[in-house]
Amino acid sequence: MVLNSLMTGAPTMTTSLIYHGWGIRGYKYVHTRYEKGSVIFRVAQDFKLRCPCCGSRQVDKRGTVERSFRMVPIGLHPVSIELPIQRVKCKECCAVRQVRVSFAKEKRGYTKSFAQAPLPTMIATNFRPGLWKVLTTRLKRSRRWL
Repeated sequence: MVLNSLMTGAPTMTTSLIYHGWGIRGYKYVHTRYEKGSVIFRVAQDFKLRCPCCGSRQVDKRGTVERSFRMVPIGLHPVSIELPIQRVKCKECCAVRQVRVSFAKEKRGYTKSFAQAPLPTMIATNFRPGLWKVLTTRLKRSRRWL
């Protein structure tokens, strides 16, 4: 059954886990790595390319850039997702940019779900120092409601 679903291109269990666990859709699961107690998912884009500036589909590929994003941890194990992000040149507006990633904001190294995770969960795992500003802002906002 599993072999048959892999041969027909049906979503695998891990693609389903990435979608239901972290809300990441439009990407195909490639493989999983385990390094120093962390889980790293490798995915590939599974959608048509558009210009991030004007939305046009009239684009030329201009190589890829490897990016890694932090995700909500599994227990106390940090989780990240890696993917090659396609760079495109738009034929209409002549912009050369990376295509948008639906699960993260621009110029961020973490997913939207990671930014909304409970504060103790993020503190329990090793997070990047650049996230301190996000954490302190969220803590200040939560204290307003106390």
